[in-house]
Amino acid sequence: MKKIMESLKSLMDRHRLVSAGLFLFVIAVFYIFIWNDAPYLQPDSIGYMEVAQNLVENNVSTIFERVPFYPLLILLTGSAYQPSFQLFLFQLIGYFISIFLVFVILEKELPYKMALVFLSISVFPPFVEYATYVMTEATTTMLILFDLAFFYWAIKKRNIASSIAVGIISGILPLIRPTFQLIPLLLLFLFLCAIFFYKEKRIFLYAVIAIMISSIFIVGYAFINYKSYGYFGLTPLQGFNLSTKTMPYIERIPEHHKVIRDVLLEFRNGSLVKGQSHSGVMYIWDAIPKLLEVTSMNIVQLSKLLQDINISLIIHSPLSYILEVGKAIAAYVLPSTTDVANFNNSWVQLLWLIGNFLTLFVFILCISGIIGCLILIPLEKLRGLIQEQPIFLIALFSIVFILYNLLISTAFEVGNPRYRVPTDLLTFIYILVQIYTIKNIKISISFNTWISPSNLDY
Repeated sequence: MKKIMESLKSLMDRHRLVSAGLFLFVIAVFYIFIWNDAPYLQPDSIGYMEVAQNLVENNVSTIFERVPFYPLLILLTGSAYQPSFQLFLFQLIGYFISIFLVFVILEKELPYKMALVFLSISVFPPFVEYATYVMTEATTTMLILFDLAFFYWAIKKRNIASSIAVGIISGILPLIRPTFQLIPLLLLFLFLCAIFFYKEKRIFLYAVIAIMISSIFIVGYAFINYKSYGYFGLTPLQGFNLSTKTMPYIERIPEHHKVIRDVLLEFRNGSLVKGQSHSGVMYIWDAIPKLLEVTSMNIVQLSKLLQDINISLIIHSPLSYILEVGKAIAAYVLPSTTDVANFNNSWVQLLWLIGNFLTLFVFILCISGIIGCLILIPLEKLRGLIQEQPIFLIALFSIVFILYNLLISTAFEVGNPRYRVPTDLLTFIYILVQIYTIKNIKISISFNTWISPSNLDY
């Protein structure tokens, strides 16, 4: 009887996975049909295509301003000079495959209805639309979801091959999106948490493998830049990005940098009056040609100089910097949808806007709930509960990547809502897992155990 029940369960699981695969296939065909003229260009697309063109022409005389892996993808899909439909197909299919992998995990660890909620939300236009652009968001999302799946399998199944996959994916990720160049530190934190909760030395080996492999990719490319161009880093744009945080107070640049200060003031003030947004935050990109001319520097030297100037400004005006970060956070949480997902309809746009802020509200509630659990539940009891629920690994991975992306995108960048896109699905995953986890905690231990007299200080 037991074997029969196991066979039926296996058959049902297989049926669910096949149904999910067919569902994703139908939705993918639907999007291919309605977005049959994709991919589309954005202003940043030109930079990626220029790097791809340089790769075609073997022009490596100057350092690439963009990291190379996405331009390589553009090159391989024949999009270096003109965006091709193959690039859209790769991004769309890759995204749906990554969704399916995560669904496989959630279907086993969560109630089936909750896994279906994730599957349904993940195919909404706001999450799929960036596959239509010659931009890194869709590919980054795909890699993060792959990373999540393999990290979970590395810990849950004690699988060394999965830890190798984590290392490779984590190494490629910052070479597509430099925001994640500190990913070895994220992996270190995640694996240390796993070691703490599961008390297995074998996990330490997985951590070493994943961190070493990812570091080889990152440090290796930085070293190539250093040997070729004298710059040890992934991209020389960091100094320019930091200029977006000091825009309101560049008047405070010291007199010995008067030439640079005058150019920055000229373009900042012009951007406030004539710029598209009249905010002035993106003025630096228009100022770069003039700065290169008046300083007689190359792009690497200028970036290093601006980085030093900006760090000095931030140190001497920390409150002004914090204000700019606050503005960036406010922008970061706004809806990221474009006309592709809005279908040029204001009512559809309103629907996505409501969904965006409702998700933010629920996410904050879930964060508050887990903080309460961490305060009330004794550490040893918490460790036991986590050992019983491997799905906690999914929540841990999600919240770490969500907060890291928020920090980097707002502390060193303007906080464009587009920068949030690669971690948007992680927010939904975290919410679903957190609701399930908190519900299970209520079932596992009574309220009296949480706040029994032995656990309280009088």
